[in-house]
Amino acid sequence: MNNRRRIIKRNNRYRNEQSFPWIVLPIAGALIMVCVLVILISHKHAAKQDNTAVDQTTSTTDVATDTEPTDVPPVTVDESEESEESSAIPEEEIYSFLQGPKAWKKKKAWSGSWGEQYMDIGLNFSSFGCGLCCIANIYDTLSPYEISPLDAYEFARKRSVYYPTGESGAIGWEAMSDSLDQMGVDCSLKRKPSDYSTFQYRMDNSVAA
Repeated sequence: MNNRRRIIKRNNRYRNEQSFPWIVLPIAGALIMVCVLVILISHKHAAKQDNTAVDQTTSTTDVATDTEPTDVPPVTVDESEESEESSAIPEEEIYSFLQGPKAWKKKKAWSGSWGEQYMDIGLNFSSFGCGLCCIANIYDTLSPYEISPLDAYEFARKRSVYYPTGESGAIGWEAMSDSLDQMGVDCSLKRKPSDYSTFQYRMDNSVAA
């Protein structure tokens, strides 16, 4: 009888030991599922808060865009700057006559035979014609017509106070201004100011300098 009880007790203990893993696994699985659900719920809640913050930021931005704040001045476009930009001459339409013979020998753009030509005063044009090239550059750029530096020389001799000699053929500032005035280009002579800001302002507001 005692032997039978011992056997039954041992069998029950063995059965309990064999069934223990089957009890632990569902419990562990349930705990894992609970942890996963908790993590998913917390992430979803955080994402919802982030979306809410983004929506609030967007709505605030929309309001700031739709309504003009009174403490910040509105951005304005300077009409004078627009007009200057719209009337600015394209770079490819700006004349840039070259004076010297080396440019003519190399057949560079804006060079001409005047670089090697001797004038009626006995001087080579390239030795004094810089100001006359400038006159031609200004006139040709600002008008629908075209003259060469040699044309500027002939015009200045006949129509302005320009008086070249065999000693000096260079055209002075007064004769340049007079020649351009005769060509219909309103211009005036100014001296370079001592401070850079004034000089910069004059250059920005000058059609040609």
